[in-house]
Amino acid sequence: MDLANIAAVIVAYNSQDELGDCVDAIFRSGIRRVVIQDNSEDAAATLAVVDSLSGLPLSISVHATGYNAGFGGAVNLAVASLPDYLDILLVNPDCLIDARVVTELVKAANADSRIGILAPAMRDMEGKRTISAGGRPTVLKEWLAKTPIPDMLPRGAVQIAARCLKRVPYLRHLAAYAKSSEDCETSSYEWVSGFCMLIRRDCWSDVSGFNEALFMYFEDVGLCRDAQRLGWKVLHVGDVDARHAGSTSAARVGKSRLYDRGMVSYFNEYGSPLQRWLVRRLGWAS
Repeated sequence: MDLANIAAVIVAYNSQDELGDCVDAIFRSGIRRVVIQDNSEDAAATLAVVDSLSGLPLSISVHATGYNAGFGGAVNLAVASLPDYLDILLVNPDCLIDARVVTELVKAANADSRIGILAPAMRDMEGKRTISAGGRPTVLKEWLAKTPIPDMLPRGAVQIAARCLKRVPYLRHLAAYAKSSEDCETSSYEWVSGFCMLIRRDCWSDVSGFNEALFMYFEDVGLCRDAQRLGWKVLHVGDVDARHAGSTSAARVGKSRLYDRGMVSYFNEYGSPLQRWLVRRLGWAS
């Protein structure tokens, strides 16, 4: 894998306020090919942003979906427009990368040809490290996240709890979430975030892209799970981080509602019969 054969893919949805900075950061990282899949009903604002960047020596193509195809569906459309030898770097429009992020992701990928998916650590715009990888989703974890418990615990207590949970077989997945925000090494996880995700093209071809049953949220989790089923490795490169404002597009249409819908779809696609039953009993599927 090398920089010259990587194309950046951005899914835009009324993202004109963030898009210019995102593309400029991609250019400064050394990538020279960008595909923007616009999920808005009208791509005029996105096209205007791209026109303003015409001075950059960068190949930018915009594909207007004309409707909201969801994140995974839009990425599938974008990748289908690319030559099949190009590896793929997914970048959210509210994400800012730099040259070191791309260099370290490529370096980690080249250490093993079976590494299929990688992501850096995530840092919010205030500089705080946030969750960018985790263990396999469970109903218990999602239930806890809906309670005030995580916000009530001081940061140090969360890390202590994570170390304790690692020793309990059925609760180790909870520790992985806390670990990713502190992990400064290259480590294997069940999933890494699609906010900034490098995908080897052979891996992408093997899994046939994103599972479009997951419209928004959990689609990155599903992709990682599909890849691991086929023997691909998923890595979190914790010694570099990309900035991420976080859910700016989703905020415009209601993040909580979309998150719950994505969670239910994930358990319907990948969950056990017990997990699907619990989701219905807890009322999340309504």
